[in-house]
Amino acid sequence: MKEYRFSEASKRYMRKQLSNSILLSSLLLIITIGLFIRNNLFYGRFLLVFFIIGLIVTGLVTKKVRIIDELKYIKVYKDKFCINNNMNEKPKTLYFRDVNKAMRDNKGIIFYVGKRDYRILSSFLEQSEVDELWKKFSRYK
Repeated sequence: MKEYRFSEASKRYMRKQLSNSILLSSLLLIITIGLFIRNNLFYGRFLLVFFIIGLIVTGLVTKKVRIIDELKYIKVYKDKFCINNNMNEKPKTLYFRDVNKAMRDNKGIIFYVGKRDYRILSSFLEQSEVDELWKKFSRYK
């Protein structure tokens, strides 16, 4: 079994997204408090809704940043592989025998299982790992 983890660039991107989310949520909170102090209740309530949405998004991004360090992007076994595109706890398991066609482009590796297409993004992996995976998928051209 070979495991491929998320690259440092993708981890940095998620941390940057988290910091931007925290910054915007705190900015919305300050503006909302200022509007309530000035007795501008309509706009204060309006921005309070956006602040609550921002808190929810910040919580979701925080959860993703916590699990991305221990999460594996792809696990390759002898006859199957598990891919975890959207950082869920449970990855999608596919068998090599079900792969119909595989192609490689600038964004990564595209392969088809039945009528559905899947993509292994090269931005989530190091370049050497993408080349290594392409060797496994290249026999399904």
